[in-house]
Amino acid sequence: LEAACWVKAVSGVTAVQAQKAYLVSQSRCLRANPDEYAEESPVLLSRHISMLNHSCVPNCVVFRDQVTRVARLFATCDIPKGMELTIHYSDELQLLPTGWRRNFLQARFGFECRCPRCEGEEGPWRNIEMLLQASSEEFEKKTMQEQQAMMQKMQQAHASTSILVTEAGKRMGFKHRKFNSFEDAVKISETALLQVSAGCAHTHWMACDIRELKCSALEATKADTKAFLALAEHADALWRLLPPHCHVLYKLQKRLDQVRQRLPAALQAALEAKARGLYGEGLEG
Repeated sequence: LEAACWVKAVSGVTAVQAQKAYLVSQSRCLRANPDEYAEESPVLLSRHISMLNHSCVPNCVVFRDQVTRVARLFATCDIPKGMELTIHYSDELQLLPTGWRRNFLQARFGFECRCPRCEGEEGPWRNIEMLLQASSEEFEKKTMQEQQAMMQKMQQAHASTSILVTEAGKRMGFKHRKFNSFEDAVKISETALLQVSAGCAHTHWMACDIRELKCSALEATKADTKAFLALAEHADALWRLLPPHCHVLYKLQKRLDQVRQRLPAALQAALEAKARGLYGEGLEG
């Protein structure tokens, strides 16, 4: 990266120090892609927000206004005087159970997270961890051997939509596969979601990841009726897993509103009623 080269060029800075500075900038920055910058992933180092440490149970969220380019910090709960303000460095990683999340945080940002959630301490976050790995009633009725077979099919279904990204031998995270068309993405994600849903709850991390692909593909093809219901289900799941007012939930609400505005007037009321009946909490978010 050009930024790393600039640091290495500073007199008296060793290669080790340059690498450490780069890792710090990775973990304490806001990413953006202004057109005037040539780098693929330029970083913005905020004077105040970049001083905040990471936690997987943050008490604050950063809201980035895409119009004004101003970043603001909001508290997500009552914070006692003297308590440290914390944020999550990567919202999407909150949708992964501790094993994956901690591994990816280490690879991306160069530190081992020791927050209460990662350390397995008692607290409300224990319920989130349970939801991220919750199984279906059908799964619970199976024998151990049958459960192992179902789990293998679920993993294969997830692998049909997402791949594990590695850099320099480090596991960085999951990303969705590239498909020949959005129609193919819809078809494959729907099939995978059916297979995964047979063994897990709709809040399971694999179901959430596959559903995000399905929603994005449906939105791209303007299949608005199906997209609205899929987004409503997605919102219902994520509302249970993420801190209120985080950027992921904000963007998801905007996507729901955009699809809602495109719905035919004759169908809108009926779809709203159906979605609220099935996924009320998410729509109220």
